[in-house]
Amino acid sequence: MVAITLKVSNVVKVYAFITKNENLANFLVCSENKLSNQMRHQELLDYAASLSERIAPIIHEMNDYGLTSEMETKLKAETSAFKKIITEPRQLISERKTFNETIENLLNLQFFVKNNIILTYFSHNSCIQKVFLLCCGLSREFLVLQF
Repeated sequence: MVAITLKVSNVVKVYAFITKNENLANFLVCSENKLSNQMRHQELLDYAASLSERIAPIIHEMNDYGLTSEMETKLKAETSAFKKIITEPRQLISERKTFNETIENLLNLQFFVKNNIILTYFSHNSCIQKVFLLCCGLSREFLVLQF
């Protein structure tokens, strides 16, 4: 994506210089180092999308400067492909986080239900309490502390 963005930027820079369009000239980034190394992926994506939007109304004027509609189409295609690449991991991380929270909630619910069933079972059956305590060699205070 850097290659087509740089190519389009350079053509538009010439157009902006000749037509004395300072706003457009100040917007443009014509350094491969800045596009590929200094800009973060999201900044590069935003710049390419904004560049595409800015050249759309004046594309026919720039045919004489070497900017073709194929270059514009390629810029849009590579921008959308790059957008998919950088947003997919974020979406997967978000989904994983949601699934992990759901699993944690289900485990907490299972623990709560299990403990309530045991408490209900033991509280209503004193005979089972005695058998459990005898089998485990535990005192009645242990049962109260645990449940």
